[in-house]
Amino acid sequence: MKLLISTSHPEGVLSIVDTETESVVKTIPREGDCDNPRNSHRPFGITWSKDKLFVANRKNLLVYGKDWKLENVLHDVLDENTHQITWWNDRII
Repeated sequence: MKLLISTSHPEGVLSIVDTETESVVKTIPREGDCDNPRNSHRPFGITWSKDKLFVANRKNLLVYGKDWKLENVLHDVLDENTHQITWWNDRII
């Protein structure tokens, strides 16, 4: 089984981990200004739609495409330290 996990590592946002081999398959790098510079980089909740992957990052929402590249950062759209998000009825809640 493969897991997609958020990490507080300063160089990565997400890691794909293979539970059978107990290894990191891929690390999605931190790109651009994802977070307030005075705070540590802290991705939390993860959800996805058919075409996008969304990561809650303090008050910001990081949007990734199918190629794992950061496409957009929506600043100040979440409550402080949002830990869970989900895709439901074509919306993030």
